[in-house]
Amino acid sequence: MEIDRRFVFSGHAIGAAAHFHRLDDLHNLNHVIPTLGSSAIPAVGGRSHHLVTNQLFTAEKPRKRTLLAAQHSETTAVGRKIDDTHFETELEVVVRSVDVLEKLHADLVEFHQTSTREWHQPHSRILTSGSKLQGLRLGNVIVNVELDEEPFATCGTKEELNEFYGAQSAAYRRENSWRFHTPPEATSITDYNGRFYSTLLKKEPELSGPPDEVSKMKVDCYSIKWDGFGRIFLGEVIVSEKDRRVTMIRLTMGSDAAGSATIVDAQTNSSTLP
Repeated sequence: MEIDRRFVFSGHAIGAAAHFHRLDDLHNLNHVIPTLGSSAIPAVGGRSHHLVTNQLFTAEKPRKRTLLAAQHSETTAVGRKIDDTHFETELEVVVRSVDVLEKLHADLVEFHQTSTREWHQPHSRILTSGSKLQGLRLGNVIVNVELDEEPFATCGTKEELNEFYGAQSAAYRRENSWRFHTPPEATSITDYNGRFYSTLLKKEPELSGPPDEVSKMKVDCYSIKWDGFGRIFLGEVIVSEKDRRVTMIRLTMGSDAAGSATIVDAQTNSSTLP
């Protein structure tokens, strides 16, 4: 029997999730917060939608506190056939009023990404546009974030993104090289095991608030190291020839609580068989 020639859809979207392995002096934990909003596209295409509201997850020991809370977390993943040779996937995520460990808060985090594929093309064209990151606070410190989606909203493949970068002026590359983990003098994006690592941020985040709290934070490109909490990564984009993954907020926590968390995480890819 011959293998059936077919198009295989692929894509998922996550609202928020967290995992803790230490809370104060309680070590070696496996405290998992159920994913708040999770959608995945079936291989044959279709629509997956998940909405949760007013979610609150607390710990009672060794002291009572909120680990993760979200007022609204909604994800949608769609796979559709345009015609006999064109296929499209679409991912959307909206998270409102989310809090982690009663320390980090974001008013609104949004994400949107589409992927189109033609039979004769070796890879999908994936475009990221419509993302938002608003009202981010670390304690009493306001984090001002400015996004620039142009490279990812106009370049649908890894090759196109590299060509876009190389076509920019030397001044642009010097100013934006940090966004692509690439030396300022390079005319192409540095490849790390087949992937480009970058960010949606246009510039490094700016902090404003009580000086004693700001002094405990250090901005490093698109991440913030916060004494007493851990590290916050913003607008991460990982691009390979076959897929694109975007994580709007990723946390590596290691102070009075240790673990990891994500707020808006999505990836899309597709393929043809055989």
